[in-house]
Amino acid sequence: MAAQQLSEAGHKVAITEAMPSPGRKFLMAGKTGLNLTKNEAADVFLNQFDTPIQLRPMLDAFGPKEVSNFALGHGQDIFTGSTGRVFPKKMKASPLLRAWVEHLSTLGVTFLKRCRWSGPLNTNHVHNFETQEGTVQISAPVMVLALGGSSWSKLGSDGAWSTLFATAGISITPFTAANVGMRIAWSEHMVPHFGQPLKNIRLSVAKKMSRGECVITSTGVEGGAIYALGRELRTSHPRRT
Repeated sequence: MAAQQLSEAGHKVAITEAMPSPGRKFLMAGKTGLNLTKNEAADVFLNQFDTPIQLRPMLDAFGPKEVSNFALGHGQDIFTGSTGRVFPKKMKASPLLRAWVEHLSTLGVTFLKRCRWSGPLNTNHVHNFETQEGTVQISAPVMVLALGGSSWSKLGSDGAWSTLFATAGISITPFTAANVGMRIAWSEHMVPHFGQPLKNIRLSVAKKMSRGECVITSTGVEGGAIYALGRELRTSHPRRT
């Protein structure tokens, strides 16, 4: 999104991608339907976040309506489910990602694949990247870092960049799981139900309510209805998330 905004403003933009293709974690998120946003009142939506005051200016400018329009603008029809969650009608991420990449290409954005930023983090306009041919240097007056967390190393989100920040003396907030399941020590009676979904349910943790669905796993429960209660689970049941 940063590349699109900069390119539309007339700047020459290159996206460096550590993996062989872009958006791999985006594709993984879309394997179960790609929940784009939620169709609900602005204040209700805002209070789903841990830091609503800091996020209000950003969400006022680009909230649920704008996210929906973004998908529609890339040729993806959408629908709102019974819990207010918004999905592409095709129920997967690949059509949206493909249309998005094609749009960026028409804007003149260059994709440099298998090209991983390796620092150092300073005000120099020359930046080092590791490629299959070795270390290369790219000169650019502005570098926007979109580095992800540390939850899917095989998809590129390995958190290795945090070491570069530490070397530069920049403190970061320690990684914390956002979408968390809940661990449950099931009895043997539950074994036949592992992998089964629970649909159209309502859950409550620490007075916070969530509607949706989840899946019974061999180690507990996880899914959209559980993820919406992540903040409450982390604080009230830290040993079980």
